[in-house]
Amino acid sequence: MLFLIMRKSFNFIISFLVFITSYSQTKPLADNYFKQGEFEKALDIYQQLLQKTPNNYNLFLSLIKTYQELEEYEEAQALLIEKSEIYNNPQILIELAQNALLQNHEEQANVYYQEALVRLKERALFASNVGRVLEDYNLLEWAEEAYRAGLEENPTNITLKLRLANLYGAQGRIQRMFESYIDLAEIDMRYLPTAQHRFSAYIQEDSDTQANKIFKQVLMRKIQSDPKILYYELLSWVSVQEKNFKQAFAQEKAIHKRTSDGELRRMKDLALLAYENIDYNQTKTIVQYILENADVNDLQTIFDAEHLLLQIAIDTAKKEDYDSLLSLFEELIEKYNSQENVIVLKMDYASFLAYRLNHKEEAIKELRKLLSQNPNRSIEAHVRLLLGDILVTDNQFNSALVQFTHVQRQMEGQALGHEANFKIAQTSYFKGDFKWALTQLDVLKRASTQLIANDAIFLNLRIQDNILGDSTQVSLKDFANADLLVLQGKTDKAIEQLQYILVEHEGKSIIDDTHYKLGELYFDQKKYEEAAKHWQIIVDEYAYDLLADSAYYRLGMLYEEIFHQSQKAM
Repeated sequence: MLFLIMRKSFNFIISFLVFITSYSQTKPLADNYFKQGEFEKALDIYQQLLQKTPNNYNLFLSLIKTYQELEEYEEAQALLIEKSEIYNNPQILIELAQNALLQNHEEQANVYYQEALVRLKERALFASNVGRVLEDYNLLEWAEEAYRAGLEENPTNITLKLRLANLYGAQGRIQRMFESYIDLAEIDMRYLPTAQHRFSAYIQEDSDTQANKIFKQVLMRKIQSDPKILYYELLSWVSVQEKNFKQAFAQEKAIHKRTSDGELRRMKDLALLAYENIDYNQTKTIVQYILENADVNDLQTIFDAEHLLLQIAIDTAKKEDYDSLLSLFEELIEKYNSQENVIVLKMDYASFLAYRLNHKEEAIKELRKLLSQNPNRSIEAHVRLLLGDILVTDNQFNSALVQFTHVQRQMEGQALGHEANFKIAQTSYFKGDFKWALTQLDVLKRASTQLIANDAIFLNLRIQDNILGDSTQVSLKDFANADLLVLQGKTDKAIEQLQYILVEHEGKSIIDDTHYKLGELYFDQKKYEEAAKHWQIIVDEYAYDLLADSAYYRLGMLYEEIFHQSQKAM
């Protein structure tokens, strides 16, 4: 008896597996026939499959769509009515309405839509699917009715609230969309990032745009009736989108005064955003507020604030300020000498010595001294990468490669390891060892850090495009030297080198790279006419080159934002 039961079970499993295999092979075939417009062949397969799995709704819909493509609307209608009588599913009524519309029977379609809404009151569970199908058919008003019908029966359904809020945006009813997403964030703050993501599609940097005005009006009305922290947070958020850090700071102060814990995380984030957007005056104002309000025992917050002020001093320093900056470094290093944070200051100090004062030998000694103190692996990696960078700018390529290789091996598979890989490739490129550079770059194409992967691809293409058919590789070596001069901060010499390449290597494949690079350097020097000239050459003479798209984009931005010639930008 047990044997018979086991045998039947075994036969069932085998039959089921055979069917699944058959289904997985034939369904894609039918779908492909449908896409190719061979509807009769698709119809035959769908019918066979549906006989074996009559409850497969997706398969049923595929059959209906095929009948409609064949303009066999009566067959489709008969099947839909039959299915509707068996299953009280409002979605089937939507498909009946669509079938009627395909025959230009609009009145009949409206009857089906209305009937679907009536059924939704009994089966609100289907509201989300019905609304989504109506949206797919671009029947937005009916979709809204479906979502509302579902919410009448289940007012707390978050999925329906999200779909309705999104629908308002699709309808262009921006105020309702803003209000709905804000209401969702009020219910659960976990939806705030979702709301901000949706708002970002409408909010612009220009504060005078209609969406920005509507958004702020909605928030101000809410504040007047109930001044919740959320509304001030969103006012701060929109101010940041507009790059109005002064206004954002005003909102953050209001938030800070209304919170009992005195936490300054949001204020610190705002200071960093202002700094990244080069609004140094406002950054200083925010940092000063942080220092005045930070707990004396919150050493990390105080350090971060003072470090940010140091960064601004470095960024804005002129040669006559260097002595006072050195004094500031000494003061801060002495103040934090007993804390781990001091390593960050010492690395900044080494960078300042190398890149501003051109005291590379002294900077190298400072970094080697740090390494002798046995820092943890992560800090050691950062120090070695900086040391390697300075060695490269001092033309000590082999010593730099030692530092980068150490990090590559210690941090293999991690972001810092990938960064070291790229620096090995770049340094080999500067040395003229293009073969080894390509070996390293091949590894980096799979890097998890997208920025490094992109840099690797561009350098790889530059080398590959310019070593073929050039046994001496002189033109690429000359270009690599120009790149090195840029890295060393010798922009004028780099431009001279690139101009030399245009003459000396005329007709070589490196010429388009040279024009593009000259455009970048002239742009950085604010010599916009010169930049435009070189990018225009690429657009005109190298239209099928990989750099053409980038040159075209840069030209467009130049005419739009600098020359204010929108017609040419297009």
